[in-house]
Amino acid sequence: ALTYATLGLLLGPGEHAVCLVLGLPVEVMAEREWATATLRGLREWLLGEHRFTLDGSSIDLTVASVKAMAQPAGAFFAWGLNDQGKWTHSRADLKAPVAVCDIGFCTLDLFVVEGGEVVGRFTGGDTVGMRRAAELLINAIRGSYGIGLSLHEADALVRQRQPRLHTAQGEQNLCSVVDQALDTTAAAVVSFVERHWGNGRQFAHLLFTGGGAEALRDTLLRQYPQGAVLPNPVTANALGLARYATRVF
Repeated sequence: ALTYATLGLLLGPGEHAVCLVLGLPVEVMAEREWATATLRGLREWLLGEHRFTLDGSSIDLTVASVKAMAQPAGAFFAWGLNDQGKWTHSRADLKAPVAVCDIGFCTLDLFVVEGGEVVGRFTGGDTVGMRRAAELLINAIRGSYGIGLSLHEADALVRQRQPRLHTAQGEQNLCSVVDQALDTTAAAVVSFVERHWGNGRQFAHLLFTGGGAEALRDTLLRQYPQGAVLPNPVTANALGLARYATRVF
């Protein structure tokens, strides 16, 4: 349903033929059998014709080709390519080591490209993501106020500048509780990154992306001052994969 809704909103009603690039977690792509089985299942479902209705409008969609890449590769392409799929940096940057740290809700992916090749020893994944901050907040609020929050509600509070919660005791300012949850999550993220990358000085460029990059921006850039948070980090992977699709298709 989410896939059809997304494609329908992007393309609009009528008949369309498309080629797709899918972003998968680094952990999936690193395991050949897992990646192969996942891609096979996706292709069995996606390739061919799809007919569905979105908000009363009919959409006929033919998927001609499906490719898969590691999600943080999208961040690399968002940084390096323009909307026409052209490389926008120097030739030296194309050959230099570029590191991507992608912090999602349930995943933390590290990805390094050098000379167009993935550098395996610097690439890895974990389940440390913004879900951890949401779960910490859920536990804290349940303990303090006896209120149960969903992951969605907790995640929304984590991202608010002035998080507040209405309780039987009145409106509560959650800034300190949220800050503590974010600090704990940031410490876990930085610890994982340090184990794989050290101080990151071996990379010509160090890019942070994903919703977690925005939420943990201050801590990440304090620890890695040479790094940069990509513009619109929540959608940077999707943008980059779209730019890559323009190039390869």
